Amino acid sequence: MAFEQRQDLLQVVQNFSSAGQLQVVDIRNKAEKGGEREQLILDTFNRLSYGEAFMVLSDRETGCQHHTLHKILGTTFAWEVLEAGPQQWKVKVGKLN
Repeated sequence: MAFEQRQDLLQVVQNFSSAGQLQVVDIRNKAEKGGEREQLILDTFNRLSYGEAFMVLSDRETGCQHHTLHKILGTTFAWEVLEAGPQQWKVKVGKLN
C-alpha cells in the first residue's frame, strides 16, 4: 500500500474516533495465556466497518497483541498507543480496509 493511501486511511480512522465515543474492549480480566486477549481484539476488529475504531484497555504491555494482529491482518489495521503504562495501557485499533 502506498504511503499516501495509508495516510488517507489513517485520517478516516482519526475522523471516526474524533466524531464519537470509542467502544472500549477491556482485556484486563482475560487470561494472558491461550490467546484469549488476542481473540477478543480480533473478534471486535472483525465487526468493524471500514474507518471505524475501538480502544483496547489492558493492564500489561500490548506488544503481543499488536504482533498477533499484524501476523493475521497485515497492514489492514491501525494501532495507536494512547497510554503506555505503568498502571494501564490504552491502544486505539482501527480498520483501514
